[in-house]
Amino acid sequence: MPALKRQATLVFLSWIVICAPIAGLLWRYNESTIPWVAITAIVLLYQGWLLWRDLPLNYRPDDPTKTPLNRLGLGNHISLIRVPFIAATIGFWVLPWPGGRSEWIAWLPAILYSISWLLDFFDGYAARVTNTITVLGSRLDGNLDGFGLLASAVLAFVYGQVGWWYLLAAATRYLYDLGIWLHKRRGGTLRDLPPSDPRRTQAAIQMIFLSIMLWPIFEPPITQLASICFVLPFILGFVSDFFYVTGYTDLAFNAPQIQNMRRWTVATTLAFINRWVVLFFIGWLIIEWPPAPLFVADILFFLAVLFGVAGRSVGLALILTVGFHSRFHPYDLHLIGATISTILLAFIGTGPYSFWQPETKIMAARAGSKKIAVDS
Repeated sequence: MPALKRQATLVFLSWIVICAPIAGLLWRYNESTIPWVAITAIVLLYQGWLLWRDLPLNYRPDDPTKTPLNRLGLGNHISLIRVPFIAATIGFWVLPWPGGRSEWIAWLPAILYSISWLLDFFDGYAARVTNTITVLGSRLDGNLDGFGLLASAVLAFVYGQVGWWYLLAAATRYLYDLGIWLHKRRGGTLRDLPPSDPRRTQAAIQMIFLSIMLWPIFEPPITQLASICFVLPFILGFVSDFFYVTGYTDLAFNAPQIQNMRRWTVATTLAFINRWVVLFFIGWLIIEWPPAPLFVADILFFLAVLFGVAGRSVGLALILTVGFHSRFHPYDLHLIGATISTILLAFIGTGPYSFWQPETKIMAARAGSKKIAVDS
């Protein structure tokens, strides 16, 4: 434990080192530095206390003696690097949009949050390939996923990018944990939640979406509409999981992959139909002759959707494209339809007869898991 405490102290000092240049940058651009520093410092102290409290959990999940490892491990270090970026994002809760949306510093909140969720793709992989999977790592991952979503969702709400309903997404994980606790207090039993590729993919999509909502080039009403479309499947997934683990239903949120290229189901049929709806709206955008960069992007996306190439990724990119179109085009039913259909594309892909759909393997697979056999 003394070695772990020394490492935890160094980790906390590294958080300060990471946040100091951000404070300096805000000061250079005459932003309100003191409130940002105060809020960020409070978050860092809170996360530092959580880390110190949970250090005894740094043992392998299959170790009956629960003996803590004397090193945090690469995976935990990567998770902990996320903390200052999430804390820095929360610091912006008390500030107006830096740079008034017009200077490059206005991109800073989106950049900070994007770094935090990008690191999330590597911590579990690093823990598996270095054979240092621990209970502490699982605790850190769950805590920071929920905390990061809270940080970005509240900030997007403060900036007016999303409506109050997206705060439900930020609170969903905590409400889920509260419901589980109350269920156990009443003497209820719990079932193990089965692994779910759709659940992991939705979480990844939510993080990407919130990063986009913090881009200063997008404004309501398109951001408000997009937030409604994104928040509903996310909340319904948590509700479904809660009813499953508490035994109220046998239906878990573990649907077959919607982008399956051969199997026809209700879900895959919906994806296939939506694919043609998206093509209709992209075609409409093309014939309106937008500025040259958008025109080229529209043509490329049209071909990608037509042949079913990386449908979910294209859906996310198309949300951005529709946002750019809204800056040159009146916001009418045409853009509303394009927004809804492209968001649906990001969630369910292009369906059967798709040429290439790699997103699920990238977002949902637990990379490195086949390379490790955890010692007993």
